[in-house]
Amino acid sequence: KNDNEYNISLSRSKLNDFLLGEAERAGASIKFGHRLVNVKLPADSESPTQLEFTMGGGGTCLTACFGPVIGSDGAGSALRRAVPAFEASSDILAAGYKEVLLPAHCSQTLDQFGLHIWPRGDHFLMGLANKDGSFTGTLYLANEGDLSFS
Repeated sequence: KNDNEYNISLSRSKLNDFLLGEAERAGASIKFGHRLVNVKLPADSESPTQLEFTMGGGGTCLTACFGPVIGSDGAGSALRRAVPAFEASSDILAAGYKEVLLPAHCSQTLDQFGLHIWPRGDHFLMGLANKDGSFTGTLYLANEGDLSFS
C-alpha cells in the first residue's frame, strides 16, 4: 500500500445533513414535499431568481424569489436544466445504486485499505472504508426488470 493513495467515501446522508444545517444557520426556511417546476432567471444582477414549486402531490403552486440560488439535487436537477450556461447533456442510466452502512463491528474482517467489489453478473456490491472503521456498501443494480430496484 502506498500511503499517498487512498479512497474517500462521502456519506450522502451526512452531506445532506450538513447542507441543511448550514442553510438553516444562514436563515433559510427548509420546506419538504415541494417540487421545483419552473425557474425564471433574472434579467440582470440586481433582480432575484424566481422559482415556482408545486406543493405536495397536487397542483397548488408557490412562487418565491431569491438572490443567489444553489442547487444540490443532482444531475436531474430542474435548476440545472434552467441555466443556459449549463449546456450539458445527461443520459439516464439503465442502472442505479443504493448505499448501505456496514457498521464497524460487522466489517472487522474487511481490509480497511482495500476497495472491495463483489461482482454478480450484471450487478455488484462495492465496499469503501470509512474513517470510523465502518464501510459504505454500494449496490449497483438495474432500475427495471426481474432483479432490479423496481
